[in-house]
Amino acid sequence: MTPNVMAWFQKIVALYPPEGPCLEVGSMNVNGSVRDMFPEPYTGLDMRPGAGVDEVAEFLYWTQYGYRSIVSTETLEHTLEPWSIVEKMSECLDDGGRVYLSVPWMFVMHDYPEDCWRILPRAMNHILERAGLTPLLIENDESHTFAVAEKAA
Repeated sequence: MTPNVMAWFQKIVALYPPEGPCLEVGSMNVNGSVRDMFPEPYTGLDMRPGAGVDEVAEFLYWTQYGYRSIVSTETLEHTLEPWSIVEKMSECLDDGGRVYLSVPWMFVMHDYPEDCWRILPRAMNHILERAGLTPLLIENDESHTFAVAEKAA
């Protein structure tokens, strides 16, 4: 995880404090984790085992609900349909729950296991609204798009 992503999450959890239970989608710690910024109970989900992974599963088939916070860093670009992933996040959230997202838009291709998308702020807004989430903040920096959105209560 690049330093700018870590810094953004440190800033954003102070502005929009997350609540538990928390789910991280794409939790394998390849190069850094935001796990310690989010409350317990915390479940790290990924499609393969590794550091930071509590449950191995394909998220689109995940059947646990009732999360107050869902976080996903550097994951949506690796999915064929990022909008489907965000729609599933919305489904898994309690009313009033929030998603916290980061995705590169200016970054070298990187296969974990494949690299499919770059998402800019306008597209992120569309993906969030399509999923029935209200964007609270969408911004980008020199390399990443970031978002916090809430499910209506």
